[in-house]
Amino acid sequence: MTLQKVTALTIACCCFVGGFSNIAGAQTIAGSFSELSGRLKPGKPVSVTDDAGRTIKGKLTDLSATSLTVRFDGKEETLPASRVREIRERRHMTGSFAKVGLAAGVVLGVLAGATAEGCFDCSGPAATAAVGAVMVGGLGAGIGAAIGAATPRDRVVYRVGPHPPVALSLTPPRSGQGTAIASTRRSSSAR
Repeated sequence: MTLQKVTALTIACCCFVGGFSNIAGAQTIAGSFSELSGRLKPGKPVSVTDDAGRTIKGKLTDLSATSLTVRFDGKEETLPASRVREIRERRHMTGSFAKVGLAAGVVLGVLAGATAEGCFDCSGPAATAAVGAVMVGGLGAGIGAAIGAATPRDRVVYRVGPHPPVALSLTPPRSGQGTAIASTRRSSSAR
C-alpha cells in the first residue's frame, strides 16, 4: 500500500468517525416529562429552571410523567411538570474528546511514520506510517478521553414549547410627548 493510499484511508476514517459523533450529539429536546423517562435517569446531575426563572442545580432523584424531584443543598424539592421550563443534564465529554484525540493522533502518526522510514523494523514507509498511526492514535485517544472526562458540559434535554406570542403596540405616552412601546403576553386561551 502506498503512502498516498494510507493517507487517504486515514482521512476517510477520521471523517467517518467525526460524522458519527455529530449524529450522536444531535438528539432532540423532549417536550414532555413522559418523553424524558428513558433518557434521564435518577442520580444524574441536572439544572432545572422553573416558571419563576429560578434555577436549581442538583441530582435528579425521581422523575414521573407529572413531576420531578431534585436533591440540592441537602434537601429535596419536587416540582410539578407545569412549573418546569427547562432541564439541563450535565455530561462529561469523554467519548467525543477521545474520538478527536484518536483522529489527531492517527494523522500525526501517519505523518511521523511516513517521514521516519525504517523505524520499528517495518518493511517500508507505508508499514511505518501504519505503525505510527496506531501508536500515536492510541495515545491521542487516551489524552482526549482524559481531557473529556475533566470537561463537563450542560445539554438541554427538556424545554417547554414556545411561549405565547408577545403583542407589541405603539402608544402615545401619558406625558403626550414622543412614542412609547407597550408589550403584553397573550394567554394560551386567547388564541
